[in-house]
Amino acid sequence: MIVPFDKNNFETYIIPAEQPITINELPELASQIEEDSSQTASSFFPSRSTSLEEYNEMIKETVTAIGKGHLEKCVISRAIIKQIKLDVTSTFLNLCKEYPSAYVFCFYTSATGLWMGASPEVLLTKSGKHLTTMALAGTQPADSNEEWDDKNIEEHNVVLRYIVEKFKELSADPESGPTYTVKAGPVKHLRTDISGFSETLSLPTALKLATNLSPTPALSGFPKEKAIHHIENTEPHPRANYGGFVGEITGNGDFSFYVNLRSMLIKKDGVCIFSGGGIMGDSDCAKEWEETERKSRTLLNCIVEKK
Repeated sequence: MIVPFDKNNFETYIIPAEQPITINELPELASQIEEDSSQTASSFFPSRSTSLEEYNEMIKETVTAIGKGHLEKCVISRAIIKQIKLDVTSTFLNLCKEYPSAYVFCFYTSATGLWMGASPEVLLTKSGKHLTTMALAGTQPADSNEEWDDKNIEEHNVVLRYIVEKFKELSADPESGPTYTVKAGPVKHLRTDISGFSETLSLPTALKLATNLSPTPALSGFPKEKAIHHIENTEPHPRANYGGFVGEITGNGDFSFYVNLRSMLIKKDGVCIFSGGGIMGDSDCAKEWEETERKSRTLLNCIVEKK
């Protein structure tokens, strides 16, 4: 199941799990897809990378909006374009090797184009009558020894409060565990695990919760609708599937969905990596830029070009 960030302009797609693909078949399949993906993505593939000056201006506009009380938090992303011919198979295997605890994905449809990523963030899982998710927000360099500051703690708590409220709306009796630090490649985040249980839980109800959760404040902001409106009027590039979610539904109606982040859109002659950060009222432009640089290395460090 592939659900976009922008549900107004992009559609949800389900790819039937009818035919397994072995890793040996992936190179030939990828070469067939890249040509089609280039045509598909041409309408929403960003024309250029976001410059430092452009990103700083977006952050300043966002901080101003927060200062005026229009927003509490907003996630601003940038596009990083590399003019390369990507070796899809080798890059995918590198991501699997380097990030064994992430959800490494690669999907293609004639409407979405070809995407690849290594997501550290669960959107929602369903196992019988049980639901689990996580609040994952706040970022530091992976090797930092600094205490978490108020900006990152509040950024995390905004996400946590939002998810708990959505579980309560479903009467899923949410329980939150302790908040702890997790490493995700070159960065680390604050994480709180959340679980819920409902005797009346059905697949349609759980799917509705997943689509209502997405995009969470970790990928949009808060209040969510105002944050999405601000993003649409501030970012020069369409996010398409970046910030939405992707995952598998099993035959018995259980599922595991992951947020589409640490991801890239692929054409035959280039890739676009999307990287963003949560902006609060006290955000610093230089620190936010460096955060997006670190997050982008999740993919950049694993990219293999065709020989």
